[in-house]
Amino acid sequence: MSACDCTCHNSDVRPPKRGQLAQAVEQREAARRIAEAAKAEISRYFADQKRFDVIANNSVKDDFKRKGREFKERDAEAQMLETVYQNERQKTLSAIRAEEEEKLAVAMARKQQEKERQDKEIQKLREQSEEIRSLAEKVRIARVNKARADQLVEKKVLAEQQQEYDRAINQYVNQAAAEAEVMEAENQAKRREANVRARMMLEEQMAERQEAARLAEQEAARERAMIDEVVKRIMLEDAAETAAKRQRQDETKDFIETFLKQQDELRRKEREAAAAEDRKIAEYWQAVRDREREEAERQAMRKEIADRMYEKVKREMEAEMARRMEEEELINMLRREEAEEKMRLEDEERKRKAEEARAEMVRANAYQMKLKEEREAAFRKEEEDFKQRMLAKFAEDDRLEQLNAQKRRMRLAEHQREVQRLIEEKRKAFEEAKAREEAEDAAKRAEDERLRGLVEEERKKLLREAAELKDFLPRGVMRDQGDVDFIAQAASRVRATDAHALQRRPCHDVHIIFLSREYLPSLQDFAILGRTVIPPNSVTGSSDKKGSSKLGVLYFVTRGQPTNYDMLVFRTLNRDMGLPNHNDDHLAELLRDELMPVRSWVLKHLPFSKIQLKRTLDNPLWGVPGAVNFIDARTKWFDTAVREALASGIKQVVLLAAGYDTRAYRLGRGGVKFFEVDLPSASATKKALVDKLGFIRDPTQRPVYVAADLSRVPLADALSGTGFNPDRPTLFTVEGLIYYLPADACAALFRSLSGLSAPGSRIFFDFMAAAALEGRGKFPGFKVTRKSVANKGEPFLSGIESTREGVATFLSQFGLRLLDFLTPKDMVGRHLPHLPWNERVPPIASFYSYAAAEKPR
Repeated sequence: MSACDCTCHNSDVRPPKRGQLAQAVEQREAARRIAEAAKAEISRYFADQKRFDVIANNSVKDDFKRKGREFKERDAEAQMLETVYQNERQKTLSAIRAEEEEKLAVAMARKQQEKERQDKEIQKLREQSEEIRSLAEKVRIARVNKARADQLVEKKVLAEQQQEYDRAINQYVNQAAAEAEVMEAENQAKRREANVRARMMLEEQMAERQEAARLAEQEAARERAMIDEVVKRIMLEDAAETAAKRQRQDETKDFIETFLKQQDELRRKEREAAAAEDRKIAEYWQAVRDREREEAERQAMRKEIADRMYEKVKREMEAEMARRMEEEELINMLRREEAEEKMRLEDEERKRKAEEARAEMVRANAYQMKLKEEREAAFRKEEEDFKQRMLAKFAEDDRLEQLNAQKRRMRLAEHQREVQRLIEEKRKAFEEAKAREEAEDAAKRAEDERLRGLVEEERKKLLREAAELKDFLPRGVMRDQGDVDFIAQAASRVRATDAHALQRRPCHDVHIIFLSREYLPSLQDFAILGRTVIPPNSVTGSSDKKGSSKLGVLYFVTRGQPTNYDMLVFRTLNRDMGLPNHNDDHLAELLRDELMPVRSWVLKHLPFSKIQLKRTLDNPLWGVPGAVNFIDARTKWFDTAVREALASGIKQVVLLAAGYDTRAYRLGRGGVKFFEVDLPSASATKKALVDKLGFIRDPTQRPVYVAADLSRVPLADALSGTGFNPDRPTLFTVEGLIYYLPADACAALFRSLSGLSAPGSRIFFDFMAAAALEGRGKFPGFKVTRKSVANKGEPFLSGIESTREGVATFLSQFGLRLLDFLTPKDMVGRHLPHLPWNERVPPIASFYSYAAAEKPR
């Protein structure tokens, strides 16, 4: 068999270039055709193999091997061409995709710039519009009135509680008085019984004495009988005696009479002594009865005095409370009247300015019309003068040239046509100028209409936001019945939306068990507890409509619950894991169990979940390195501040943005008053939880719960009427609050803190580094944290220069002196000394710093 003459075996044919897609396709087709021809040739070869087997056995084998080798080479070449084709196709698709992404990015950037321009325009319009500023001020006043109304309601509740307490005290006093009367009656009965027993004993003693007296009289009678017998015997014996013996008898008789007299005197004295003793006994019982009567009179008098004093104190307290309520009502009335008077004056001033502006506009329009008429008259006069001048000039030219009449007429007609042309040009220019002026006026009117529309839209927006304050809005907010209907509809929509949200509110106990990449190959869905399912690509940082594609796990771990829930979990995590240098907040676990029962069950019964959660949060790729340790260190720092302040003699502690920290219950002591300031919803929830869990053993140590939004209500107004004394040294803690406030609200907060601080007061706060917010420097985990809190509706808004000089300068403008300043590295060295510092993966969040200030004495 002869060698093949096709071009596929030509050694001069070079392989195709790899640069162009069309050449690769042609080469692939050519290779396919060559392969098919080779296969056909091999088939023919095998068909003729038997016929040529005897003749060219060796040659056939060689040819077969050669063709097999050539077939393999062509197959390898075809595969190479296919690879080239796929590479070129991938490059083309990548270029197309990159071009589309670039166009999309440009369109999105243009759309974002347009939105920013509109936002700036609206903001500028809000700043320039007197009506919007006035409405915003009135809405602010309405919010203040609502806050004051809430405070009045709270005061009323406190008054009712005080009345209930007074009723309980009265009931207790009455009960104690009744018990005292019963005991007094029992004592009197016992005394009467004792008197009866004593009287009976005295009667027995008197009977015994009477019996003794009777026996003594009988003995005396016997003695007298014996004496008489002796006398008779003596007289019988001595009858015969002489007168001398008579004298002796007389003496003996005198002696006997004296003896008898003595005996009678003795008995008389005994009777007198008995009678005197009876009188004494009677006097004693009379004195006892007198004392009992006097004691009863004194008891009655004391009770009457106590009742009079109680009634007097009660009347004084009621009068004082009524006076205070009346004063508060008068103050509120005066404030409302002052606000209304101020708004009335502002309305009158605004109306006066509007009238002046309207009059000025009318005058300006009249002046413009007059100028316009003058311009038109001047134009007509100028046109006529120009016409006359031109005619005179042309006539003079005609006269000078001394043309014939026909030529003059023709030239005059030509001149008239030229004059008419010039007049038409000037009229056309005037009409064009007039049209341009009208177009500019129309554009200005359209712009004014657009701005009025924006103002009205912003006004509607403010009214929509103030729908919940409709009962507290001052006079002058609503212009007509349409505004009243609009606010009523907005309020009804808000109520309907809240009711719908309550019905369809997802479970907050959504807790991811498997979070890291090592579980993804075997799990298509996350294993979660709750009702919300998170797609598996969330862990790798998939795009979300609320955040960037680099958001990471943190947002998906925490988006189902408020930020203070996350802080509560982070505060308990190291403690549950038994890690060294954890914080001392042993009550946080009880709050976590009550607020998040499912998540608490997972953390308690699935030990690996705590480890996995901490690893995920600390992962530098999609988490925040040191997020949990940061909460531990910050808690220990603020706890130390409270302990040192109480040890130095400070008796007032104000916890701003208290959240779910428990310092008032862990560190409180007798004589120290705590004030917990937080949002109304958070404050009410915490108060109910504290009562339910029994954190307060001594009612005198209960903190004062102050419900206020410090971004809207000044701190001084929030603390007014709560028992806070600005003349006493106070410790203020501002934990986790400053970076959520706008810059002006942050400055207003520090002004309030300085104004409420007596000399010697201290202020401890943490803050965000301004360099992190402005994108200066590297702060691991900051972008993830920023996007996470922004997706919760709680964006970072302000920061402070994180240097000692920067903080000192910031505090000095409010009259405060810097006491202490800690960088994240300083915080680790002070409260987490077992952790080494690492700039790339810091042990605590590196974009927070800490400072303490003091009001100079």
